[in-house]
Amino acid sequence: MLRTSVFAMLVVFLLELNWINDASANGTPADEALMVVLEQAKAGDFPKVLDAIDALDKQGPQADSSLVALLDYYAGEGPSTLVSEAITRRGKRMLMSLNAKRKSDLQCLPQYSSICMNKFADGRQQRNSLIDRLADAIRKGKILRAGQ
Repeated sequence: MLRTSVFAMLVVFLLELNWINDASANGTPADEALMVVLEQAKAGDFPKVLDAIDALDKQGPQADSSLVALLDYYAGEGPSTLVSEAITRRGKRMLMSLNAKRKSDLQCLPQYSSICMNKFADGRQQRNSLIDRLADAIRKGKILRAGQ
């Protein structure tokens, strides 16, 4: 049992590490769109953050992992709501990624540490509470929107 848990944690870590390396290298269009979201969030330009999240969302299934990665960052309430909507709209295919993210530590790129959830004392707990809400909504077939 312990070997299985350690192996599973290692696999999640390696997948996250690979994602960080890929995103840093600007690999896919979804990764590039993610970097635009992070840049705009870091700059505090919230209208552009919303536009960048919308552009990322339009990347389709290729954006799934990038949207889940955004859960480690805080760019404001409006952007967080837009990310939540995009994730829940995708439905059940997101559950495995959300579960893996919930089990992982916060994984922020160093250049975006100012918007990383770890700036809050309970950042990981806040992220995991959001993941629980997202997963619950998905299981119920609901899409989370502003005010929900």
